[in-house]
Amino acid sequence: MSIVESLSSSGLGSIVEAVLAERSELGEAISRLRLLCANLLDNGAPASPAMTLEEFETELLCCFAAEEAEEFFGSLTTDEPRLIQRGERLQAEHEQLIGALGGLLELAESAAPDKELSVGLTEFLDRLEEHEHAENALMQEFLLLDIGTGD
Repeated sequence: MSIVESLSSSGLGSIVEAVLAERSELGEAISRLRLLCANLLDNGAPASPAMTLEEFETELLCCFAAEEAEEFFGSLTTDEPRLIQRGERLQAEHEQLIGALGGLLELAESAAPDKELSVGLTEFLDRLEEHEHAENALMQEFLLLDIGTGD
């Protein structure tokens, strides 16, 4: 059974598609923020990096909400108990990442754009991308297990 057939038969397909679409948009936003980091170092930053970060925060919250929906993480962890701990850890990271982004927003609002914001944002984006890779690995492992059982 192919991955597509498995997704269709499991009913998880539309949820996975929605999460993947959110992640694609998030990837584009991360690329824009990496450009912002470079511009901050070159003093070519927009007048208000805080506004850019606020828009990104909204996108990130939407992405995390889609992932935390019972139909996504709930399916991954309910159907395969061995994945519960990894899923819970990744969900807990959402709160930590939002908190870190909040700190960067405060920095962007309180000071002129500079190297400190660029370095902090770069570190945050690296951490976020590691998190997203871990979520992708969890989802792929679940899908492979699901295909293996023929469900």
